[in-house]
This record gives sequence, C-alpha cells and structure tokens, in this order.
Amino acid sequence: MHKNCPNCDILYEREPGYFTMAIFVGYMLALLIALPGLILTISLGLPLFWIIFVPCLCIAIAAPWIFRYARIIWIHSDQWMDPPRD
Repeated sequence: MHKNCPNCDILYEREPGYFTMAIFVGYMLALLIALPGLILTISLGLPLFWIIFVPCLCIAIAAPWIFRYARIIWIHSDQWMDPPRD
C-alpha cells in the first residue's frame, strides 16, 4: 500500500491503528454480501450445511474486495468527518 495518495498526496495512515475502524466497515460489507445468499438458502429450504456454507463462500470470494473497500470507505468517511486542515 502506498504511504501517500498518488493524486492528492494525502497521508493514508495518520497514526498506528488508523484503519482499525475499517474492520467494522468490513463486517457491514460482509453482512451485505452474505445476506442475499442466506435469504436464498433459507427460502429454498436447504439443509443447515448449505445455509452456513453459501454465505461463507460468498464472503470468502469477496474478501479481497471487502478488505480494500472497507479501507476506502473508512478513509473517505474520516476525511468527510474530520477534513485536513491546511
């Protein structure tokens, strides 16, 4: 990961643990990704194995995107709530 943005030169990581809150954003994204699979498996009346397996598979496949987009959403929301002072 770059230390600064190549376009606007903003410092990505302000202090150690800056992206810790991105974990919770990632949980929300994972829930949004797993929920359709969960609803589908329950509505089809599949066995418990499939009700657990399908949402977990969806999250496992989407994990690289969840990781990246959780950080992107977190840094954008942080910049919106606390804009840098020049």
